[in-house]
Amino acid sequence: VFLTMACHTLPLPQVEESQQTIQNLEQQQQQLKKQQEQLEIQLHRMEVEENQLWDKSDQYQKEFAQYQQLLGHQQAQLELQLHQLALHQKHWRQCQKEILPGSCWM
Repeated sequence: VFLTMACHTLPLPQVEESQQTIQNLEQQQQQLKKQQEQLEIQLHRMEVEENQLWDKSDQYQKEFAQYQQLLGHQQAQLELQLHQLALHQKHWRQCQKEILPGSCWM
């Protein structure tokens, strides 16, 4: 009976090796859990940053559209002013032709 029992028990060094292996695996598991937590935190930060970048992009697009609209309005005003200036010059030339040469206004 004693012999059969001795065959089923592991020698002491093998038991210690098994316990050491289990401890190593548990430590690796803890390290992996910490690493996973850090990666999840980093992922969350990146998602927040991505959302902020989308918000900034939307804001810049709106501002750009406003500037385009403002520039279009200013261009239209300049074209109107140039047209008015051309009309004034045409009117001035017409008046110059009608003034008698040699006459003097005082």
